[in-house]
Amino acid sequence: MAKLDGPSLATLVLARYMVDPYGVFPALFARHGDPFHLPLPGSRGTIVTGHPDGVRAIIGADPDTFEPWRIEATAILLGEQSLFLQRGERHRAARKLLTPPFAVGPTRGFAGMMRELARAGFASWDRGGRVRVQDTTQTITLSIIVRALFNAKGERAELLQRTLADGLDSLGPAILYLKFLRHEFGGYGPWARALRMVGRLRDLLLEEIAIRRAGGGPAPCHATDGARLPGAVGDILSGLVAARFDDGTGMTDVEIRDRLSDIVVAGHETSAVALSWLVEELGRHPAVRARLDDELQALHPDADPAEVAALPYLDAVCQEVLRLHPPLVFLTRRVVKPLELRGHVVEPGCGVSMAVRAVHTQPATFDDPLAFSPERFLDRSYAAHELLPFGGGAKRCIGAAFGMMELKQIAFEMLRRYELELVSPKPARAAARTITVCPRDGVLANVRPRTLNSSRTRAA
Repeated sequence: MAKLDGPSLATLVLARYMVDPYGVFPALFARHGDPFHLPLPGSRGTIVTGHPDGVRAIIGADPDTFEPWRIEATAILLGEQSLFLQRGERHRAARKLLTPPFAVGPTRGFAGMMRELARAGFASWDRGGRVRVQDTTQTITLSIIVRALFNAKGERAELLQRTLADGLDSLGPAILYLKFLRHEFGGYGPWARALRMVGRLRDLLLEEIAIRRAGGGPAPCHATDGARLPGAVGDILSGLVAARFDDGTGMTDVEIRDRLSDIVVAGHETSAVALSWLVEELGRHPAVRARLDDELQALHPDADPAEVAALPYLDAVCQEVLRLHPPLVFLTRRVVKPLELRGHVVEPGCGVSMAVRAVHTQPATFDDPLAFSPERFLDRSYAAHELLPFGGGAKRCIGAAFGMMELKQIAFEMLRRYELELVSPKPARAAARTITVCPRDGVLANVRPRTLNSSRTRAA
């Protein structure tokens, strides 16, 4: 393979990513071409593409072409049995057990709970005043994932939520990639704080698993036709404990623990950030907000969640937020079999990466790609290699349907019940968090409760 061009120092790229996470990859493509080689510490580096053809080559390849991209920090934080670190038959078998509770049908069963917890989470806004939107959305999404996994309420739910809230916020991308920053500093540094959070979370998860093994905890839930839904509607943990591989064996406690941890850590952060960006974009585009208001106000405040999920313009707005502000902007896998990528052969041992926002802002795919225009989703759909906010191929997020339902139900409660006016006259700058890209100030807004009008459509 001819040597690809690329930056010489990974630390400079990381530094720019910290400052400008959305601008760094377009600048690198403009300078080095697509694909380019990105050096990464302790590895042969990765080949980065932001072109739909490159993405199609990656997500369309035989899944056994790849193995997870492992770095020391993620293995420590996620655990060896994390789904993110599995490959081949182990990965396929694990996904087969984990996917059913997050399929479209069971996800509908969670929607009422999502609305209930969203309404409770926004209650503090009834007083009006200035709010930091991401603080509230993160509290809500965390409460939803805790309820969905464990049906935990009261003190138990608060304990799980406090444990998660304490630790991840202190971690930045630099700590994940630069080993010299991963020191505990007598127990006071951000790495030490994160390790304490991980330890407490693992202990709590093992306690919950032990309760289910002993026959305690919520009973399995059922669909309206009486058919059992494995772990649906707040009892996902019970479903995972009861689930069996094809050979009749179940998952070990550590396997369940690490896979629950995946869901908890990734599941609430991405939705909370997306909701913050949604408020930011609507605040900058009053015509979009007005059109969405017309659609939302046509429903009763207690409208059936299925009606909310089916709203076409709300769906288009959510899709456009995820296009311009994908929760994860850099997805990497390691190649174990040669892979042809846009005229280059990537050899085993090297990584391949998809720069997601670069894919989402391709002028050949999206007219005026940097503009916020939900209308683009009303008259066409996009292929998996053109739009991948939840990843693609064999590694596509199993919680995609859950995440979209959550985004719509929380947005309905927020926008139907409150008026929000952005505090800053300037658009929010993007900031790199541990794994996501969020608005730097969390979106500060002045909030005012709405007068809830009677509906033209009532919940059944």
